[in-house]
Amino acid sequence: MNDTIAKVNSPVIENIIFRERLFDVLDRVRKKRVVWVTGLPGSGKTTLVASYLSANNVPHAWYHIDGSDADLATFFYYLRYMVKGLTPSKRSRLPLLTPEYLSSITTYTRRYFETLYSMLTGQFVLVFDNYQEINSNPVFHTIIHEVLMNVPQHVNIIVISREPPPPAFIRLRANSNMELIDNESMKFSPEEVQRLIHLRLGIDAARETTKQLHSYTDGWAAGIVLMLEQNKQYEKLIAREDLKNKQALFNYFSTEVFDRLQPETRNFMLRTSYFHSMTIKMAAQMTGNNLSGEILNKLAESSYFTMRNQNNTYRYHDLFREFLLSGAKDIWSEEQLRGIQQHAAKILENDGYIEDATALFMQSRNWPDAVRVILKHAQVLALQGRYQTVETWLKGLPDDIVKINPWLIYWQGVCRLP
Repeated sequence: MNDTIAKVNSPVIENIIFRERLFDVLDRVRKKRVVWVTGLPGSGKTTLVASYLSANNVPHAWYHIDGSDADLATFFYYLRYMVKGLTPSKRSRLPLLTPEYLSSITTYTRRYFETLYSMLTGQFVLVFDNYQEINSNPVFHTIIHEVLMNVPQHVNIIVISREPPPPAFIRLRANSNMELIDNESMKFSPEEVQRLIHLRLGIDAARETTKQLHSYTDGWAAGIVLMLEQNKQYEKLIAREDLKNKQALFNYFSTEVFDRLQPETRNFMLRTSYFHSMTIKMAAQMTGNNLSGEILNKLAESSYFTMRNQNNTYRYHDLFREFLLSGAKDIWSEEQLRGIQQHAAKILENDGYIEDATALFMQSRNWPDAVRVILKHAQVLALQGRYQTVETWLKGLPDDIVKINPWLIYWQGVCRLP
């Protein structure tokens, strides 16, 4: 598995304004053990939390939730790497979720986090980002509820999600153990809009300009940034409700942002959008562009919907990546797309991103490589208790391929035993 563990690296925040108004709110709500930050895609949730922790030098660890965490064993496996500074010997004190624990998962969770909390010294913050990626999984809600109900005094947990807390967490709020920062709070104030204009354009905008921009975007961070990419042509602003419609937003990304880039940069972004996160080396291998480092640094420094993580990996804003992937389907033929996906998958595999590589091999219907990767890693994943991940891969293969491969049938059986 990849040693960089992109899932557990904090984003590096650049070229932003510090939102002291919300910093004060976070200072206040952290008196409760759990803080839930919710808002529209692109409302600045991750940026707010990361900048707050950085500005206040708060010791913290960051976990990016994604679909792979539906396998609880995967979730607990990566948690072992979440807290920076833990030595391998300390990590080994956190048990893998192997089959013998499945019958008492709540007890396992409680003891796992008691051990994890005991390793943290002083005031510490654990961040779970993108919780909406797992929002439809009731078992995961049960696990996280157990985690949030037993947070010690020296720890805060901040959950970042596009969705409000699920009904399963009603007890937390009823017992006043959780505070909520909602979408209304996340909206930029006119004063913050003015500061952002100064930062991005280097001008002191007139009050009427600031008022107009704030009104059209309703204080929505991504909308404000998009508007500022229009070379100050404020008269072209589209209706704010249309802006939050995904297709309208994609159209806007295309006409006002993406189409204005150099062809080389557009091609670079489309090809690298198949990576959830990437190193400069991976981007160069994917695009053949020797200036990949310069391009990624420039995009991150200008906050061009690109974030740099503390381990020097890069990732596109989820909403912008979704736009890029959608655009790739319009530009390239199905055969070309499969070739690009397979190229990306091989790079991911070589860099240890096995889950992402397998997903792309399957998406491109490259069954031989998908089978090869599954059989190569099934035993290791099983030893880590990650049977559900292996079983999900096997279910993604065509039945006729599974039936003629005895080892695939064997691993089907192994996955069903627990």
